[in-house]
Amino acid sequence: MTMQLAGSTNIRQKDGYVTSEMDGELVMLSVENGKYYNLGIVGGQIWQLAQGQGMTVAEIVARLVSEYEVTESQCEQEVAAFVEQMEKAGIIAVER
Repeated sequence: MTMQLAGSTNIRQKDGYVTSEMDGELVMLSVENGKYYNLGIVGGQIWQLAQGQGMTVAEIVARLVSEYEVTESQCEQEVAAFVEQMEKAGIIAVER
């Protein structure tokens, strides 16, 4: 079950990860635990958007909807599922 994220929820990268592009997809390595993560194309894009001060969920969804053929509702669900996984892994900060 995916969590509910408000549009104003901010998503921000945590430090300690090295990223690289492989075959168009973003992969990253945790410096702390040595684990690799394949973020895929869209997940990599969300990671890039979450740099610095990060972006709100609404801003991320708007950006993805403008670039991909996806409904806003479907995009919100997919972003929420991805963010939930990334938060559980300790990769991103979710500021509600």
